Amino acid sequence: MKSSASHPPTSRAESAAATRVRVLTAAERLLLRDGWAGTTIRAIAREAEVSPETIYKGFGSKAALLKSVYDVRIAGDDAPIPIAEREGIVRLRAAATPDEAADAWAAHALTINARSAPLIALALRAQAGEPALADFVRATDAERMTGADRTAAHWEGLGWLRVPHPQARDRIWLLGSPASYLDLLDLGWGEPQIHEWYRSFLVGLVLRVAPAARSLHS
Repeated sequence: MKSSASHPPTSRAESAAATRVRVLTAAERLLLRDGWAGTTIRAIAREAEVSPETIYKGFGSKAALLKSVYDVRIAGDDAPIPIAEREGIVRLRAAATPDEAADAWAAHALTINARSAPLIALALRAQAGEPALADFVRATDAERMTGADRTAAHWEGLGWLRVPHPQARDRIWLLGSPASYLDLLDLGWGEPQIHEWYRSFLVGLVLRVAPAARSLHS
C-alpha cells in the first residue's frame, strides 16, 4: 500500500507503518510466486521500493519476515488488535450453544486456513534444507496448539466437552491443521464442504451437541 502523493504521511510513525505494509505485501507476493529459494531480500526490497538494510533492520531475516507475513495473514491485517478481539474469536466466545460454537469455530478455521495455508505449504516444501523454515513450522504448530488449548478450556468451562480437555485440545489442533486443509483442496473440496467437515467433526468428536441442535444442519 503506497502513500498517495496528495496525501503524504503526516508523521514518522505513519511513514514507517506504510513502509512496513509495502515490505509485507511485496514479500508475500514474491514468496508465493517465486518460492522460498527464488525470493531474495534484495528482490523484496526492490519490489517494495526500500533498501535491503531497511528490511533487515525492520525484520531481521527472511525467515522472520515470512513469520511477519504469516502473522498478518492470520490476523487479516497489520492493525495492533489482539487476536482475542478479532471477529472470529469474538464470535466463537459469544456462542450460546455447542452447535453455535461448532459453526463459529468452523467458519474461523476456514478463514484462517484460506489466508495462511499457502505460506505454510511454501515452508513445508522447503523446510528440509532450511532450519529456519523448520523452526517456522514448529512455531506455527505451537501457536495453533495454544489456540486449541484455550478453545478446549473455554468449552470445558461451559461443560460442553464430550472428551477430557487434553483429547479435545489435540483433536481441535489436528482438525485445524493447514496440511489437512490443503489436502482437502487437492481433493477438490470447496469451502462449504470443508466448513461442514469441520463442524461435523467437532459435533461428533469434541462437543456435546443435543440431537435437536444437530438436526438443524441435517
